[in-house]
This record gives sequence, structure tokens and C-alpha cells, in this order.
Amino acid sequence: MAHDETPLKNQAGMTSTADVEKMLEWQVERLQKLGNRIPDDMKELLGQMMGQGAMVPSTIHFVKFFDAWRAGDYTTSFESLHRYFDYTLQSSQTQNSKTYYQYALLHMAVLHADFGCFSEAVSAMQECISTARENQDMGCLNFALSWLHHLKKAHPGKMKDIESGGGLAGSERDGIAFLKSKAREGRLWSLLSSTLLSEAQLELSIGENVSKALEHILQSSYLNITHDIPSIIPAQMLMQSSVFGRLGQTHLSDSICEVLRSCYTSNSPVEEIIRATCRSAYIATQAGRYDEGMKMLADIDPSVHRTLKFHQYLTGYSGLLRLRRQIYRNNVSATLHLLHQLKAISSFADPEIVFEVQLLEILFYHRTNEHARAFNLIEDLAVKLEEEEGADIYQKCRLLSLKAITFARAGIPLKGFTLALRAASASHTAHIFPCLHEAIGALARILISQSLFDAARQLLDAVTPQAIEGGDFGLVATLYGYLVDCWVGLAGETEGKERRGLLERAVGGLGRALEYATPLEDLRTTLTLLAKKATVLRALADTESADETVALYWATKKRVERENGEAWNAGGFVGGGEGAGEEGQGKGEDR
Repeated sequence: MAHDETPLKNQAGMTSTADVEKMLEWQVERLQKLGNRIPDDMKELLGQMMGQGAMVPSTIHFVKFFDAWRAGDYTTSFESLHRYFDYTLQSSQTQNSKTYYQYALLHMAVLHADFGCFSEAVSAMQECISTARENQDMGCLNFALSWLHHLKKAHPGKMKDIESGGGLAGSERDGIAFLKSKAREGRLWSLLSSTLLSEAQLELSIGENVSKALEHILQSSYLNITHDIPSIIPAQMLMQSSVFGRLGQTHLSDSICEVLRSCYTSNSPVEEIIRATCRSAYIATQAGRYDEGMKMLADIDPSVHRTLKFHQYLTGYSGLLRLRRQIYRNNVSATLHLLHQLKAISSFADPEIVFEVQLLEILFYHRTNEHARAFNLIEDLAVKLEEEEGADIYQKCRLLSLKAITFARAGIPLKGFTLALRAASASHTAHIFPCLHEAIGALARILISQSLFDAARQLLDAVTPQAIEGGDFGLVATLYGYLVDCWVGLAGETEGKERRGLLERAVGGLGRALEYATPLEDLRTTLTLLAKKATVLRALADTESADETVALYWATKKRVERENGEAWNAGGFVGGGEGAGEEGQGKGEDR
């Protein structure tokens, strides 16, 4: 159709009403399946076809509803939805009127929820459930109950009235069991597959056995293949990628996302492809490949940005990746600018992005020695998680580790000892290995502060190889830095050849730490490691190497300061420049 656009335009008046209706139905199917918008040329062609006939099919209003909804035009989408079902009810038989009514309520509820009107969405969906029960439409009923379950999981703080309103009574596990039984009774394999994925997500969020979550994912995969349900395969692959990410197998997580983008793009919802791309970009930036990560986001089809929700998600994720880079580069002005922008979109941004931005804000406060602000932010987040039903155990473990690190950085490490132990225990039980490595690092830092160097070294020797597999270069550089502190501390307790051997191991550890800190452009860590390396080399009487390290220290500092200034002048933010001015270069560079 794209190749013969001119002949089609010339023959638009020759198209029959039946053909137009079939084309509109196909458009609706694609809009529902992929979640994107109609291309402009197709919209123009449909307009010409509609203008040639005296009778306009009611389906055109349904197409306009989906297009306006994706574009973020609430008024037009709401009006088009009313028009479609009004015309459809008038032209349909009386016995089908009630069936159309419940599906009208279903679409209205989804529309309200997507624009943040949750009370209206719950009210419409509960009426849809009542109508579906009355008409014994088990497909619509089960979908409505499943949708309420997912809405409650996505917005727990705003959906407390669902249980009291009768939408989905009982606990989350009871709701999943109910949906599974109904799906099996009605042989609704699509619903059963998505419910199994919800059960796997529940197992992960509450810290249950990871093997059970993988079992549910494999069961869902079996249903998708056996009963040919391609629309759920992307969600199943993303869930599998998330499990491997929690197990610290980042390369497997990235590989699954790459397979999804390469092999399932044509039949996958656009949202799932965007999430897979963003996850791969995030993994790349963790390894210091910032340009590669930003290129992944830039290579996404520009037409995706025509959908408001996708544009907001990509804008937020792009800002998140830039924020991480500027924090590492000690660009305080750039970081504050990005934080201000990302906080402005936090009210409608994805919860995953909001939490990651808050973690980076805590990291920024650590690097600027604003420990009180970091502690207050951690406390606020912890209170919110306690109030939320079914909060993710991953988020709780991260906050416990960060709280322990904050105490250590503030000079009162013993207050964080039990917090680090709790974080390590919970992470180990839930098999969230990146959190476990971070908690062990916090625990090692506390032990080092108490001169328990050998105990800290044993802990770090156990987790550092696993952390390397995880691909988080910042965490690996930090763990190697702690190992160096252990070796230097042990060297201070010995003499002779043993002391020299420990100092040489410290030099090697500093080199390994620099290999991971340098790609991240982590100025603060790089300068700290270079200063430590020069000191240790002088202790080994290697004056020449020490002088070279000092020269590299000053060269690195000047180079990053120059690059920061050029980036600030060149621009490149979500809505402004990417670097920082002199204010950012001077405020936190030596902290």
C-alpha cells in the first residue's frame, strides 16, 4: 500500500463500503495489538475514502478513538468512543445492545486509567464486570478482573478502594488463583498465560523462590507456543530478562532483549519493544557505553514519539541515562538541571524510571557530601514502600544498603551494620544478587572502618567475581577499592616481604579498579584511585611510577573539566545542555 499510494488515492472513490469497513477493522486490530498510531498518509487516504461515500461506517470513530488516545488527546478520544458506541447501538439488533454496552464500559475504564482518572476507571470497570456477569460473557468478565488486578499492582497507592469496591476481593495471590481457575474453565489460554506471568512477577516482588517464578514463565511460554499466542511472547521474554537481571546474569538479560528486538518486532506491541530497547541501553550505560546506549534510543522509529505515552517514557529514560553520566562526571550544574527536569515529569512517568531517578539523586547527595539530604530521601522512600501493599523486595533491599552506606559516609558506620546485614540476608534469600553484592560492599566498608581488614577481604573475595559477571562497572570499581583498602590495612600490620607483597597486590587492585571506573567517566573515583596508587607506589619506593601516576591525575582532572565545559556549551539535555558550567566543575570535583 505504501508503494502504490498515488493510484490508491486516485481510486479512493471506487472503493466499496464493505472494503472500507474491512480496512477499518484491520486498522483497529493493528491499533489494539501494537498500541501505535495511524500513519499520516493512511489517515489522509481514509479521509478521502470517507468523503466519497454517503454512508460513513461507525468503525471510523473507533479508529479515531485509538488514534486520539495514543496521541494524548483525552477530549477527542472520549468523544470518539461515545460516538462509536452510540452509532453501533443504533444500528445493531436489540439483543446485542447489552454486549456492546459492557465493551464500551471496558474501553472507557482503560481510557480513564491511562489519563490518571483512577476513580472513574474503577467505577466504569466495576459496572462492566456487573454487566458481563449479567450477560454471562466470561471472556469480558475475566479480562476486566485481570485488568483490575494489573492496575492495582501498577498503582498500589491509588487503588486502595478496589477491594472495598468489590472489584477484586482478597489478597493478590487469591486474585491470581481465581483468574487462573476461570481461565482454565473457559479455556482462555491468553488469559492463563498472562496470569502465569503475573504470578511470576508476584513471586519475584515478595522474594519467593526464583525457581518457581521461572517455572511460571516456562509454563506461559509453553502456552504461547502451543496455542499460538504471539502477543504475549514479548511480555514473557521481558519477564525472563528481568529474572536473569536479578540473578546477576546481565549478559543473558541483554541477550533476551536483543532476541526480542531482532525476531519479534513485527508482531510485538510497540511498548514491549521500547522497554526491551531501554533495558539494553541501561545495561550498556552501566558498562560505560553511554554513546551506544543513547544510540539505541535514538534508533527507535521516530513515529513512536507520536504516541504520547511512548514519548514520555523515552524522554524519561533518555534523561535517566544522561543523569547517570553527569553525576559520574561531577557536573553539578548539569545534574541539578536534569534532576529538575526529571522531577517535573515524575507525576506521569513510569514508576521504574521514578525509582531509578531517586536512587541517582541519593548517589548525587553522597558525592556532594550532603548526607542529611540523602538520609531524608531514603527515609521518605522507605515509608512509602512500607505503606504500599506488595512493594518490591528489590527496592527495599536497595534502600537498606544505601542507608547503611550513608551512615558509613557520614562517619557513623556502626549504625549501618545491622542494616547492611539485613540487606544482605534479604537479597540472598530472594536471589537478588546485584543487591547482595552492594550490601556486602557496604558491610565490608563498615568492617574496614573498624580495622577488621581480613574479615572484609574474605567477604569481598567471595562476591567480587560474581559482581564482575553482573556488568555494573561502578559497583565493581567500588568493590575493588574496598579490596585495596583491605590489602593496605593488612600491610600496615605486617613487615618485610609480606608487607611488600600486600602493597603490590594493592597496586594491582587499583589498576583493576581504574579499568572499571575509567569507562564510566567517574572523575571522583578515578582521581581517588590515582591518588591512592601514587601513595602506594611511593611506599614501594617506585618514584618514577608514582610521578607518572601524579601526572595522569592532573591530566585526567583537566581533561574532564574541559569536556564538561564544552558539553555545557554544546547542549544536549532533555530540554537543554548536557554539560555544566564552572559552578559544577568547582563544587564537587574533589569530594
